[in-house]
Amino acid sequence: MSVLGSGFGRGAPGGFGAPACSTAGGFGSGFNTATTGGFGAGANTATTGGFGAGANTATTGGFGAGANTVTTGGFGAGANTATTGGFGAGANTVTTGGFGAGANTATTGGFGAGANTATTGGFGAGANTATTGGFGAGANTATTGGFGAGANTATTGGFGAGANTATTGGFGAGANTVTTGGFGAGANTATTGGFGAGANTATTGGFGAGANTVTTGGFGAGANTATTGGFGAGANTVTTGGFGAGANTATTGGFGAGANTATTGGFGAGANTATTGGFGAGANTATTGGFGAGANTVTTGGFGAGANTATTGGFGSGFNTAGGLGSGGFGAGPNTAGGFGTASVSFFGSTAAGAESRPNAVGASQQQVINCQSAVGRYLLEIDHAYNAMHPNCRFRSFLYNVCAPGQSIMAVERERLIYAAAGGECKEEDLLRAQQRNPDPVHLYPTRVHFMQELKNRVEKQKEILEAMSRHVDSLATKADHFRELDEANAAQYRELQQEQAMLQRRWYSLLMKVETLRQLGLPLAEESRMGGIASTLSAQLSAPGMYKTALTELQPFLDAESSTITSFLRRNSVGGSEGAICTPSEGVGTLRNNRVDQALLRDWARFAERIQQCVEGLSELLERDAADMRAIYQRVASS
Repeated sequence: MSVLGSGFGRGAPGGFGAPACSTAGGFGSGFNTATTGGFGAGANTATTGGFGAGANTATTGGFGAGANTVTTGGFGAGANTATTGGFGAGANTVTTGGFGAGANTATTGGFGAGANTATTGGFGAGANTATTGGFGAGANTATTGGFGAGANTATTGGFGAGANTATTGGFGAGANTVTTGGFGAGANTATTGGFGAGANTATTGGFGAGANTVTTGGFGAGANTATTGGFGAGANTVTTGGFGAGANTATTGGFGAGANTATTGGFGAGANTATTGGFGAGANTATTGGFGAGANTVTTGGFGAGANTATTGGFGSGFNTAGGLGSGGFGAGPNTAGGFGTASVSFFGSTAAGAESRPNAVGASQQQVINCQSAVGRYLLEIDHAYNAMHPNCRFRSFLYNVCAPGQSIMAVERERLIYAAAGGECKEEDLLRAQQRNPDPVHLYPTRVHFMQELKNRVEKQKEILEAMSRHVDSLATKADHFRELDEANAAQYRELQQEQAMLQRRWYSLLMKVETLRQLGLPLAEESRMGGIASTLSAQLSAPGMYKTALTELQPFLDAESSTITSFLRRNSVGGSEGAICTPSEGVGTLRNNRVDQALLRDWARFAERIQQCVEGLSELLERDAADMRAIYQRVASS
């Protein structure tokens, strides 16, 4: 069945704006052809639902042509072809859902063409081809989901082409090829998820091309190849996660190309190869993490290329090779290869551990060991000096100040220096001078050394003892102060009482003076005072009168002296002789002498009179003393007032 429309504005299919439709539903039906040659032509739909249906062809040659849809649902369906040659053509969709379906081809040759989608869901489906040759072409998507699906090819040759995606999800799927040849082309993604999937190839040849990502997740997947040949091309990422995955190859040949990353995580994965040939190319990283993984090869051939890192983390991994002068290019960074059982190869400009450099390496290692030992020895010696209290370089020494007698600080410092010198240790002279300069009281304090926490602890303990003693002394002083305060309060109370009595006495004294002065002004004598004064005057006149008591005493004095001498000699002879006769004889002589000289009655009268005079004198003396004391008190009160 064929429908063709080529007129303009006609009502028949094929005219401007008229939709085209072609449908076949039987077995072995012929291919469907839908062609639109005008502007804004409608979408073409070609559907085949039987077994062995013919190929579907949908072509649009005008501007703004509608989207083409080609669907095949039977077994062994023919290849689908969707071609768009105009500006702004719609998206092309080619879908095959049967077994052994033919290859799908989606081609866009105009500017701003829509995205092409080619999908195969059956077993043994043909290869999908999506090609874009214009500027700003849409993203191409080629997907195969069945067993043994053909290889997918997505090619973009224009400026600013969209990102290409090629995905294979079945067993034994063909190799995916994604190529971008224009400036600023989008990032390419090629993914294989089945067992034994073909190799993925992602190539970018233009300036500023996007980053390429190639991922293989199945067992025995083919080798992945990511190549960038333009200036400033994006970074390439190649990842293999299955068992026995093929080798990954990432190549960058342009100026300033991005870093390449190749990673293999399965058992027996193939070797990874990352090559950079341009100026200033990014660093390449190749990593293998499985058992028996292949050798990684990283090559840098440009000036100033980044550092290459090849790491193998499994047992029995292959050799890692980083080739070229100075690791690939002039000024290129160092290469690193690690892992158990791996071999390292170094080139010009790097430190080698080969047979030629082995003696020098041994000598260098010995010299390094000697230097290390000497450094350790010096370090241990410094530690010993730092912890030695007798060494001048002791780090745990400090200066404190002790109390001394005034002017004895210099002698105390010299005494301590002699003690330390006798013990075999000394401190730095500048430290001692600095401590003396910082002495807050050079007259009463002197600097002393304190080492380590033990001496400081002893000093603190002694200070605590002194503080406790001083605290006890302060407590005793406080007790005495409380006692003195109590006494002061008692004295203050007594003082207030005495002040009151003093005030009363002053008032009485003032009243007495007032009365005495009043009597004196009136000329009236004082009764008792006048009488006592008269008696005292009479007695004084009698005692002082000549020929009376003083004359009698003067005359009586020789007789008293002679009598006393006689009695003294008599007593002396009585103590020596001791006889009564001797005693009687002198007494008789004395009595005779006394009788001859003085009358006994007269002597008795004189004795009585003398006793009376003595009594009167004693009374008069007492009276005079009392009067004198009263007069002194009166005088003092008058003088104080």
